[in-house]
Amino acid sequence: MFKVHKKLGYALIALNYMRAKEEGTRTTAKELAQHYSIPFDAVSRVLQNMMHVQIVASIQGSQGGYCLAKDLKDVSFLELVESVLGPVNITQCISSKVVSCKSVDSCHVIEPIDRLNNELKDFYSSLSLNTLLDRVHAKAIIETGCLETSATLN
Repeated sequence: MFKVHKKLGYALIALNYMRAKEEGTRTTAKELAQHYSIPFDAVSRVLQNMMHVQIVASIQGSQGGYCLAKDLKDVSFLELVESVLGPVNITQCISSKVVSCKSVDSCHVIEPIDRLNNELKDFYSSLSLNTLLDRVHAKAIIETGCLETSATLN
């Protein structure tokens, strides 16, 4: 069962909140943390991660905060996942990191798992954040803050 990672959930919550506000309106990590009763430090790190890939922009100063830097229809779910969690790899065997598995040379499922990983990445890449956030099930996850819900998108 696929579960939404909390960091990814916080990112979706922040993006959905920001896109509902008037264009150019700034949002702070403190505002999000208080509004949704989520950890300030985690929200702050997620916002910084999204800023590094220009999904959101940071405005400094006393009236500062974050705002959307891109239209969410132009940002894929894959971009968000990789900015918050790193590369999409459903198993260590196909990651670029050193594998500690002793069966890697004789394993018969690496190729199918690699294909599955590529299909997952293709799907994530084809799904815009705008489309995702418009879906009824995604809205329920965001509005309730229930991040442990399995992802079932129709």
